[in-house]
This record gives sequence, C-alpha cells and structure tokens, in this order.
Amino acid sequence: MARLSKETWLQVEVDYRAGLGTNQELAEKYGIHPNAIGLRAKKYGWVRQPGEAKRQLVEAKMALHKQTVDETVAETVEREATADAAVLSKAAAMFDAAIDAAKEIIDMKPGAQTLNWAVTAGKAATAAFKDVRGLDKIAPEKSDFESVVRRLDEAGELG
Repeated sequence: MARLSKETWLQVEVDYRAGLGTNQELAEKYGIHPNAIGLRAKKYGWVRQPGEAKRQLVEAKMALHKQTVDETVAETVEREATADAAVLSKAAAMFDAAIDAAKEIIDMKPGAQTLNWAVTAGKAATAAFKDVRGLDKIAPEKSDFESVVRRLDEAGELG
C-alpha cells in the first residue's frame, strides 16, 4: 500500500465527507487499505454528509442553468424585438406610401366614390399592418388612414 501525501489525504477526506464512495471504493481509488480511511476518519472526526454535498452540487448546477436560461431568454427577446422592429419599419413605410398614393388619387378625382375607395383601402392596409408578425399595435396616428382622411376633409383639401 502507498503512503499518501497531505494533499491526497485532503482529497480522500473531501470524497469521504461528500459520500462519494464506501471506504472500500475510496481505498481502491487511492491505493490504500480501507481500514486506513476508517482510522483517519475516526481520529479526525470526519462525518459523511452526502446530502449537504449533493445540495451544494444541485445549487451550483441550478445557478448555472438559471444563468444559461436567462442569457438564452435575453438573446431570444433581443433577436425577436429586432426582427419585429424591422418588419414594422417596412410595414410603416409601405403604409405611408399607400396613404400618399390615396391622396394623389383623391386629388386627381375628388368625390364621394373616390373617398369611399380610399377609406376602404386604408382600412384594409390598417388591418394588414396590425397582422404583421402577429403584432396588435399599429404605428402612431400618422399611420391611421381614417384620421388622415378626416384631417384632409376638415382642411377642405378633399374638394
């Protein structure tokens, strides 16, 4: 049987206290006699506390898991928010172009029928805009087609 260094005996003690094996298993691992472990444990008051060691190990793993989950959630939220903002920006630009086109059509051919067509087209554009990536919130009032038409009408620009 080998004579162990102080550092190796410290590792034996750690394994013993953590309940990482029987005296026989630890003796085989470190190349010593099982009675040597039992005698040293008795002499120095080593107590097996596998529950405590397991609890500490579980806590460490859960902390690592929580950190990983938190980082994953943050990355996902950032990625999805960036994608939503890009889609909304494109949709707002398309909607603004539709409003400009409707204004031009109303300017070219004023009348109730043209205004009705423009409002219907605006409602359809608003509904499509709301459905972008499943988002419920539309852009600010500027993108509300009906309010734009109402303002043009109140200003007397619809003829």
